[in-house]
Amino acid sequence: MAAIGIGEMEELLPPEDFCRIHRSYIVGIAHIEWFENSVLRVADQELPIGDAYRLELPRRVKLIPAESQRTRARSAGKSLAVV
Repeated sequence: MAAIGIGEMEELLPPEDFCRIHRSYIVGIAHIEWFENSVLRVADQELPIGDAYRLELPRRVKLIPAESQRTRARSAGKSLAVV
């Protein structure tokens, strides 16, 4: 089995379901809990958002405000991602 790079992996994954957020990370869009300028939360882990990917992320993910009843207690000031 040959290893492939993350760039090659990104090309193989469906872009409507996955988003690259950093030179080292690709995440499933449906699993994004929230993100802000430089951090994203997915699967109970906070991951960095690389500068090169920061502008593309909001275009790829539909957001609802963090003030919604569902997120008010947990994520003050952040946005929650939904698909």
